[in-house]
Amino acid sequence: MENKKNNLEFWNKVEKTNPKYTKKAKVGGNAITSIAPQFQIMNATEQFGVYGETWGFKHIEFDYSITNTPITLKVTDWNTKAVENINSILGLVGFKATFFFPKGEFEITNSIKIFTDNKHSKIDDNFAKKLETDALTKALSKLGFNADIFLGKFDDVRYLEDVKKEFSQIETKKLLPKITGANFKKALKGTEQQVKNVLTQWSLTKEQAEELTDVLSALQSEEPTEQKEEAKPEEKTTTKKAKALKEGSKDWEKVVEYINAGQLTELSQLDDKFTIAKKLQTKIQDLIDNPQKPKAEVKETTQRMPAIPVKLYKEALEMEALDIIPILEKYRMSQTQRDVLTELTKQ
Repeated sequence: MENKKNNLEFWNKVEKTNPKYTKKAKVGGNAITSIAPQFQIMNATEQFGVYGETWGFKHIEFDYSITNTPITLKVTDWNTKAVENINSILGLVGFKATFFFPKGEFEITNSIKIFTDNKHSKIDDNFAKKLETDALTKALSKLGFNADIFLGKFDDVRYLEDVKKEFSQIETKKLLPKITGANFKKALKGTEQQVKNVLTQWSLTKEQAEELTDVLSALQSEEPTEQKEEAKPEEKTTTKKAKALKEGSKDWEKVVEYINAGQLTELSQLDDKFTIAKKLQTKIQDLIDNPQKPKAEVKETTQRMPAIPVKLYKEALEMEALDIIPILEKYRMSQTQRDVLTELTKQ
């Protein structure tokens, strides 16, 4: 099964066709979906490089079927000899060439009527160009280009609508502003809605889109919707940073306990994968090295202030400096908590 996925990797990449570059046509009484040749060349150029340099046809030959003796002509001299034998041509001309691309090459053949009417009285002066263009379409189709058309999917109205919508979204994204590195980093730590906004309102690389999609999936699966309880107004989370922080340690409550109890040495010795320990490592070490800093509770004059909720304190550990200052002024907390938050305002 794994081999099949790998073998079809390139096919899956180029199989879809933008309906904008197709049109309905009739060939021999049959209704078909034709593709703009220049669109095909553009797609192949995007995948392979410049035409003629890294991909295209080589060793092109036109084979004219003559009444008595078939002759093979090169593309450089077909006009002269064709005119000389005009009265003997049966009406078909063959095309033979080698199609090459970065990973290989293969032979391709094709044929077309040389006359525009059944009486063989009027020659199509564009038959050679048409023949080569059609041969190019056949060659690219062998690699999977525009496979949805050749598999008949364009006859399915629902598929056609879906693919129209998909390419419309792709073209819209190309017009969006390119996200900066700083904004992308913020998005990785944002709320569910913020991540959704970035995915729809900014131009992202494939890797950035995949990374944000993973973040969004993680945020959406944190807790089933039916189990979520309405948070109290004073405890509503303004950011997902606290939850992301909690994911870094299964012993989050122990971290908070250490901070509340002033057990800074124990906190600094926690596994460095704990986000809080890692982020505050320098600040905590400074407090350990300077034991003269007060560890007592705040003075009686501050007792009138409400005690800081545990949830708010967790969030404050991940806030910007300007957002922490009002919390220090508004809430009562242990001296250890105040020291930690005060240090964070200096970053």
